[in-house]
Amino acid sequence: ENDSASIVGNSINEIYEDHSGSLWVCTDAGLSQLIRGGEKHHFKNYLHSLKDAHKTGGNAVTDIMEDRSGNLWVSMRGGGLNRLDESGQFTRFLHAEDSSGRLENWIENLHEDVNGIFWLSARASRLVTFDPRSGVFTRYNTEQLGEEHVYGIGNGSLGNLLLSTTKGLFSL
Repeated sequence: ENDSASIVGNSINEIYEDHSGSLWVCTDAGLSQLIRGGEKHHFKNYLHSLKDAHKTGGNAVTDIMEDRSGNLWVSMRGGGLNRLDESGQFTRFLHAEDSSGRLENWIENLHEDVNGIFWLSARASRLVTFDPRSGVFTRYNTEQLGEEHVYGIGNGSLGNLLLSTTKGLFSL
């Protein structure tokens, strides 16, 4: 963690504003929070540290969202799913290894559905759900998607989920 006049990296994956108006920037080099202070603004940068388990699970931060309880969740390439608490500490949630031996902790996109279940676009299995109440990950059957990677997840108007892929839009 450090303070800086600039975000931690130039390759920006996501920009998000939370309920309190804080602006968060996800980059390939870490997570940055804009601290607004009168005429002078600065960034608080959250960086990975092998020595501290309460830092991010990696530096390549891909997405951020705020759940209905006000918790911030951060996804990472290889670093899994991370919850950021009010004190600035991270709790890391890692999915078990799949049958091919690849870890499913390369997460590109996060989405919370109407039931409070998180949907994660994961590299190894394409789509994984996470229940934040139990801490359980479940691989979702993506047969209808074939080999397509899920890039984005959103709510449809009929209560369904919409998935953006290289082959177009899918509805679940």
